[in-house]
Amino acid sequence: MPTMRLTLVALVLLAGCSSPQVVTPSDPVVERPRGDCNLTGRVLSAQGQPITGEVVVELQRLMEPYGEQVLTDGRFSFKELPVGAYRVMVQLPHRAPFPSRWFELQRGKTRTVDIKLPQR
Repeated sequence: MPTMRLTLVALVLLAGCSSPQVVTPSDPVVERPRGDCNLTGRVLSAQGQPITGEVVVELQRLMEPYGEQVLTDGRFSFKELPVGAYRVMVQLPHRAPFPSRWFELQRGKTRTVDIKLPQR
């Protein structure tokens, strides 16, 4: 929208700024529903040891990404989640993504899910 950008630049100049600044609208923020469920867990090797190093954990709800964390100690925690079915997708460098089984979060509860990765 060129007209909107010109208007924003004009407003910045009129506001007394010493140098012109272009202000563009940001992408809309996707508001996620909140709830009173929590999820904690660990990503474990096939031998049952916590995975160290960079691990990306993506939380999925209704087949869509819901949240993501980058771990270095193998532990993850997601708070204020709504009731429902979830799974955790684990991504390690140079390996295919590994999905957990689907699990349910219940109102007011904290669920712990440890994900044991298969042997390489």
